[in-house]
Amino acid sequence: MSALPDLEALAIFAKVVERRSFAGAAAELKLSKGTVSKAIGRLETRLGARLYGYASLHNYWTVEGAIERYAPILSLPALRGGPALATPGHNGGFLHVTSDSRRAVTATLDMRGWRDDEGPGRQLSLMSALSARLGTGTQLSIAPSVSWWRNPQQFVASPEIGDGAHHVVGDLLQSTAALMLRASYAMSSRLTLQLYAQPFVSAGEYRALGEVVDARARRFDDRVRLFAPGSIGRASSGELETTTPSGRLRFDRPDFSVASLNANAVLRWEYRPGSALFVVWSQGRSFDGDPARFDVASQTHDLFSAPATNVLLVKVSHWVGK
Repeated sequence: MSALPDLEALAIFAKVVERRSFAGAAAELKLSKGTVSKAIGRLETRLGARLYGYASLHNYWTVEGAIERYAPILSLPALRGGPALATPGHNGGFLHVTSDSRRAVTATLDMRGWRDDEGPGRQLSLMSALSARLGTGTQLSIAPSVSWWRNPQQFVASPEIGDGAHHVVGDLLQSTAALMLRASYAMSSRLTLQLYAQPFVSAGEYRALGEVVDARARRFDDRVRLFAPGSIGRASSGELETTTPSGRLRFDRPDFSVASLNANAVLRWEYRPGSALFVVWSQGRSFDGDPARFDVASQTHDLFSAPATNVLLVKVSHWVGK
């Protein structure tokens, strides 16, 4: 067996992990599912280990999954222009289940998560989707998702004091929920209507704050000096304030609660071959609520009570010819 790395198989494997499915990777790379499967098989043979689990059941359901390992890195964007920050490695995995795609109603379930080698850092996300074909002209889909994320060294601010910028990070706990709705209706071969809406709510709470003292240190306690409990007050300007050996640091309260909605409708009428009329309506609205409060029902109510921005566009494309 050649000692040279199988770069093609490695690239295919990376795409499979990114898309979390053989079918998705095959479609993006413009390869057959068999070619993707054989490439993963070559890597597994070379390593003597199973990299990716895939099963196609007798009822045409598919189950895919993998266990992933991410090595520690130095993250350049973590401190928003500051020094590269040591980020611990983590172990994770995902599971993707798809029902029989030949049916009029199909469903998918996707679960993904990871946990840091050190500290409380972790993530868990769940997403499902249900799609239905009603006759020959109507398609509907709904895709709810929810995720929980904890990052003990999330960037907060880089306040400047006498000796330069000081990078403040915090232990962020963030919860997010979203829903994606799609519908399309073909009234005829020349007249179609498409609808789309995506409400989104999220909230983040910082349990502890600290200052980066050695960005490249291996251990969290050496990288970040946490501010003592009770040492953070509020300045007259309304900002948070704390005292460090270098001086006073001031920064805005980082906790947040946001909600947003993007929706649109597109009517397309091909009134003659090569010529079409488009009528597009879109609505956007957003709401910033009580920081750190994650309450889907309450945030959704506040979102739909917020003022909306509506836009109406009309476009005509006319083909001039015989």
